[in-house]
Amino acid sequence: MRRLVRRATVAGILLAAPGCGGGGGGTSPSPLPTPVETPSSFAYLQDVAAGTAVLSHYSAEVDAYRAEWSLASGGAALGRTQEGAAVKNHALRIGPLAPDTSYSYRLRSSAGTLVAEGRFNTPPPAGARAVTFAVIGDSGWPGGPEAQVAEAIRASQPAPELLLHAGDVVYPHGERENYRPYLFDPFARVLDHTAFFPSLGNHDLETENGQPWLEMFTTPANGLDRSERYYSFDWGDVHFLALDVVSTDFSPGSRQWAFADADLAAAAAAWKVVFLHRPPYSAGPSGGALDVRRELFPLFESRRVDAILAGHDHAYQRFVKRRGMEFVVTGGGGAPLDVVRDVPELKAFRSCFHFVRGRADATSLTLEAVEVPGVVFDTLVLRR
Repeated sequence: MRRLVRRATVAGILLAAPGCGGGGGGTSPSPLPTPVETPSSFAYLQDVAAGTAVLSHYSAEVDAYRAEWSLASGGAALGRTQEGAAVKNHALRIGPLAPDTSYSYRLRSSAGTLVAEGRFNTPPPAGARAVTFAVIGDSGWPGGPEAQVAEAIRASQPAPELLLHAGDVVYPHGERENYRPYLFDPFARVLDHTAFFPSLGNHDLETENGQPWLEMFTTPANGLDRSERYYSFDWGDVHFLALDVVSTDFSPGSRQWAFADADLAAAAAAWKVVFLHRPPYSAGPSGGALDVRRELFPLFESRRVDAILAGHDHAYQRFVKRRGMEFVVTGGGGAPLDVVRDVPELKAFRSCFHFVRGRADATSLTLEAVEVPGVVFDTLVLRR
């Protein structure tokens, strides 16, 4: 019997969550967790690499911040940096840092008031140890359960070192004023110690063609034109590639396509993972993005991509392996849930609020779908 899971109403989001439905196994979910209180002020971590990191903060008033950092194990400050101009969108790059090391940081106003403090880890080199990460998509819905999703990620063990976002970070239209209440506040206790790597969604573009998204985030921007909209980075034994499939040309021969081709060809990590917004396949409302399949699949196949993670449709879907690649839709970050059709190509699906937890080392890559508040209902293991 085919089962449909219908889109939840905005008013019914929190009540609907325990009744999430779908297929692919799992147990009856528990009630949503109580969110941890949001700190009065905090930083969010961006573009964390082996040698540098960015401490970001969005303030109500313009100011010139300063930052200092030290080893988390204690000791004197290793360095300090100061912004050259007063701004609202603060992004202070700190370093030099060492790989696979835990650091503490403090962010202060120009008057010396403590704005934020916390700890974070830099990525390890390939082969050093297993790494953990989390993936969400389609969050930032007014009145949605983002805080409960964030708390489930925060409570996850082992704790994720980085958080990927598959796009549509802030609804309804990517408004500048909505980033604080719908992203930074509910995810504060995650983003203050977990490196955040976002991709662009179609809703993120609806205000000034994504200008608020560009103002809020600092990405590696290591493409041919230094665009913040697509980039790549390594974390342990995983090479991650974030692509923009909503606002930048990705057809063969375009700058983004050329960057992806060269980047994947040069990647030496054991695993190659692509994350983007519009899914190549979906049994949800979008039906999948034909242009993504047509323009990018030959490239992904030739460069031996292992997994593609997408959002856009508000549910979890895992499809049968095609052309040597795994396909996962993870759009359960907080937006109202979507209908999912039970089609033969689906290995597992569930229309519920969730995140994907990843663990990788040189010989295995595991992806677990975790329904809020913490029930694993689907597991995929890839081995070398």
